[in-house]
Amino acid sequence: MGVSKYCSWLAGVKEYLGLAEESLSLPAENLKDMMVMEEAKLDWQIAKRYFNEVTEPALIDFAIYNMEAAERRLVHLIKMFGNKYPDGIWPPEFTGGLKEADKENEKVSLTEG
Repeated sequence: MGVSKYCSWLAGVKEYLGLAEESLSLPAENLKDMMVMEEAKLDWQIAKRYFNEVTEPALIDFAIYNMEAAERRLVHLIKMFGNKYPDGIWPPEFTGGLKEADKENEKVSLTEG
């Protein structure tokens, strides 16, 4: 997800939850880490697609190497960020607000049906 899409999405979530602008700011380091993860995921997807489409025998070894390298990078980042953010990359106030909204939606859907 690009930065502009993320900001637009986050603004929509803030509006939906009725939260103040300051209450849902993702720290710059978290945003950078999310972008690194998205880039690694995209690199892996591109490498997979290239591997699936390559037909030249001379390029098959390169495609395999490239796909495995991208996959290893992605797995490494998942482990690293899993250790860095054991409770998730989102700040507690964001996930708490989301959980409260889910509870409200659950109450509404139980009373409607």
